[in-house]
Order: sequence, then C-alpha cells, then structure tokens
Amino acid sequence: MYRKDILHGQNAIRIRLFASAREAAGTEELLLSLPAGQSSLSARDLRKKLVDDVSLPLKGITFVLAINYRVIPDNSDVTVTCRDEVAVIPPISGG
Repeated sequence: MYRKDILHGQNAIRIRLFASAREAAGTEELLLSLPAGQSSLSARDLRKKLVDDVSLPLKGITFVLAINYRVIPDNSDVTVTCRDEVAVIPPISGG
C-alpha cells in the first residue's frame, strides 16, 4: 500500500519522486508499507511494485532507482530497508 502521509511506528520505505514521476504521482514522496514482520525487500521487488501497482501512475514512465545516492541496475537484488533513502529518477533533459 502506498500513502502520501507519514506512517509513524510502521515498517515503511520512503520513496522520493523526481521530475515526471513526481508530476505523474502528484506528490514528491510515497511511503510503501511493508507487511508485518517484514523490514526489507529487494530492489528488483521494489521496482516491480512501483511499476505494477495500479494505484501509481508510474507504469509508463522510464526511471532508475537510486538507493542511498547510488543508481541501482533494474535487475538488482540489493536489499532495501526502511532506513534507506530511495529515489525514483526519470530521464532528465535540459538545455
């Protein structure tokens, strides 16, 4: 489940959104609640949740995940915990 408000006392991963991902979601961050007893998931599973969840408009957006300021490959099994900083970064262009 994704929520735009703060979930105090619950296991949740805070996900910061940038550029077109922020515009599509209508917020600058999301919180992904984890099931009771779970405090982490793989970056691959997190990405799948972000793309497959019908409540999020990220399905058509190309993006990379950054965990603790490091871009993570799409197929990564890096573990993401509630303490990590996660960012959704779509392609950014400018001129």
